[in-house]
This record gives sequence, structure tokens and C-alpha cells, in this order.
Amino acid sequence: ILVGDMGVGKTSLISQYIKNIFPENPLPTIAIEFTTKIIELNTTKIKLQIWDTTGEEKYKSITSHHYRKALGALLVYDVTRHSSFENCVRWLSELKNFTDKDCVICLVGNKIDLIEKTKSKRDVQISEGENFAKRNNAIFFEVSAKKFGEINNCFQQMVKKIYEIKKDFYKTGGSVNESFVVKDSII
Repeated sequence: ILVGDMGVGKTSLISQYIKNIFPENPLPTIAIEFTTKIIELNTTKIKLQIWDTTGEEKYKSITSHHYRKALGALLVYDVTRHSSFENCVRWLSELKNFTDKDCVICLVGNKIDLIEKTKSKRDVQISEGENFAKRNNAIFFEVSAKKFGEINNCFQQMVKKIYEIKKDFYKTGGSVNESFVVKDSII
């Protein structure tokens, strides 16, 4: 599941990851949308269900309901907008309240392409993101939704961590979580 303030680029990250396309003028997400992608990890095919949530407060009760079965979450902020980083505290609190204790969280600073040419546009320092992630046991990334490789790496690292945590559960016949569907229901 992807969470974060409106306008941080959650929909663009998903578009790049799923379609390898950066949408120039994406429409805002209304409430929640989802898509799927099948990837391979250690010769195991994994079907990801990726939920894109709106950052609008008025849909909070709808979106938080979808956190419940998430095994992984990308907590996204805009590196050029400090308020979106500050609000990660609230988003993280919601994730911790509504997800399983083993939910893998990745803190993702998006829009680094905007600071590559103009360093003064950076409003959130790398060290701030790294420290927040470390304090909250999250994996930290800075990415550009325009670059597939960075986003692919982010998702791959999250899935690897989920796999490490859940593989024994699935091998012993545990029920497959709807957010992490695996070919033949076994990891």
C-alpha cells in the first residue's frame, strides 16, 4: 500500500513501476485504487496487489480500512516539501494502528529529479529521512518517479523483506494474505 500526502507522487511511482511510464499530468486518486504486478523472487512468482491511496483527509476512513491486510507499505513524501515529510509521523501512526506488526515499511523520498539541477529546491535533507527510517525500523529510499530502476529497487527490497519474514509461514501451509498472493499459494 502507498500512503502519504496528496501530491507526493504515489500514483506516478505506481505508474512507473507497473507500466514503465511517467504520467506527465496524473489525475488525483479518489479514495483508493489498486493494480497488480507479478514478479519473480528466488524463482518464486509473486503477485503483488498494490494499493494507491489518496492523501485527502475526507477519505481517511475508507483508505485506512485497506491497511489491514497490507504486508508492506511505501510511506511517500516529497523531498521538496517539508510538510509532506512532517506528516509522515501521522501516516506512520495510521499504518502502525491498522496493519500487522510485521508490516514492512519503506520510507520513500520522491521527486529527487527536481533537486538534481537545483539543489536549493531540497527541503528535506537525506539525513532527516535516514534518521526517521532508522528510528521507525523502516527501509529508506530516495527516488524519482521518472526513473524505473530506482522504483523497481524499492519494491524489490520491500518484497524481499516481506519474503524473509513470511516464507516459513507459507511453507508450513499458512493462509496466503490477499496482499501477497503467490503462485500455487506457497513461498
